[in-house]
Amino acid sequence: MTRALRSALILLLSSAVAGADEEPGTVLSGPDAYDAQPSLATAPDGSVWCAWVAWPPEGDRILVRPRSPDGTWGEPETAARLPGGVVRPTIAARAGAVQVFWTESSGGSLARIRHCTRTEKGWSEPETFSDPARAAQNQDAAFDAEGRLHVAWQAFSGESGKGPGYEILVARSDEPPARLGSGGDCWDPSIAASPDGRRLWVAWTAYLENDYEVFVAPIEEGRPGAPRRLGTRGVYDLHPALAVDRSGAAWVVWDEVAIAGHGGSGR
Repeated sequence: MTRALRSALILLLSSAVAGADEEPGTVLSGPDAYDAQPSLATAPDGSVWCAWVAWPPEGDRILVRPRSPDGTWGEPETAARLPGGVVRPTIAARAGAVQVFWTESSGGSLARIRHCTRTEKGWSEPETFSDPARAAQNQDAAFDAEGRLHVAWQAFSGESGKGPGYEILVARSDEPPARLGSGGDCWDPSIAASPDGRRLWVAWTAYLENDYEVFVAPIEEGRPGAPRRLGTRGVYDLHPALAVDRSGAAWVVWDEVAIAGHGGSGR
């Protein structure tokens, strides 16, 4: 069974902004693999980059397809060929470079964040980004206005209060990561930068006090601010996605799930 990725959403949004008629969806992937989990990024020059994971019969591939500023889609590029256990690619783009990250667990190793970079010379060899001594997964990445790369991910901490748990870490380029604290077992971070590059925003889900809650926190000059709890007590708030508009305001969207009589048993 195969599944094709379509870019209908991004084309529809860009057409609506321009005031043009809706464009038809474009099939980005081929028929030779099970293609899933797409991620999009835009670069300052107006190009669009789409990354996804392809699960063919043998091994996994991270594929990336560029869309030029004039609207022409290039051919899919193989960013990495991997033995298996690859999920959730995320991509970030700036002038002159594109970074793609993914979560990988293969060969009996702990889950870890890996990445590679595209420059004028092509794609680099995959490297491990996270601490190999700690399980890590579900990363997100963004460049700020000055071209600095920021990555957020969840890392095993073993400090949830009621057993093993995860915390949210954020790192800029090669600097040591900062820890974002809301307490609880923290998952699924999303990261975005303000247009002037002075402030980052990170959103995540935490299992806390028998409930799933969404939190958001700013980071300025590498210093995390106090997290703010969003959502509604008594329902499950999950899977946040984050964007920052031209004014610098942060927007967060997430799932809200109410399960009658479920209590805290959904963990």
